[in-house]
Amino acid sequence: MHISRETESVIKIPGLRIHTIPKVASGSIKNAFREVPYEMVSPDEKGPEYRWMCIRHPLDRIVSAWAFFCFHKGELTGNLTRLGYTKGMPFDEFFNLIIEVHDEDRHTCGQFHYAGPHKIDRYVKLHNLSAKWKVLEKKFPVLNKPLQWLNPSQHQGWQRQYSVAQFDEAMRVFNADQVRWYGG
Repeated sequence: MHISRETESVIKIPGLRIHTIPKVASGSIKNAFREVPYEMVSPDEKGPEYRWMCIRHPLDRIVSAWAFFCFHKGELTGNLTRLGYTKGMPFDEFFNLIIEVHDEDRHTCGQFHYAGPHKIDRYVKLHNLSAKWKVLEKKFPVLNKPLQWLNPSQHQGWQRQYSVAQFDEAMRVFNADQVRWYGG
């Protein structure tokens, strides 16, 4: 990865570390901790806590980033603008750019970078987040606030966005993420 991942992307409370990933309900997860004392730490930090991470199909995450930043309320500032993303950018242009520079922005780099070097005890697929969050709440009663979706995706099914060639190329580029997706 050419960029350094967020140095503090892991929510840490006694006994638990939740690894967050941009465009994978990270805002909703962080919001659930608004009244819980927590510390943000690096995914590289050692510790005995249970590690939990929500993941998203990598091609769905790409479409979500495109819809959010190019068409909806996401701000295209700083790094995204520097990389060439623009409001109203068609998906084909976004796709070509993301294949070239995906590893230069935290919203589009591989999700596996947010795991860090330590074993993740539980991967949760985004579409199962609500149900799995309830299980996590039972294990960690301090998480007594329901999970609220802050920035739900506002796009049609992600599969419709890709041509066969684009799908194959994206699966090749995001191979590490798709291995976790299909294996998780």
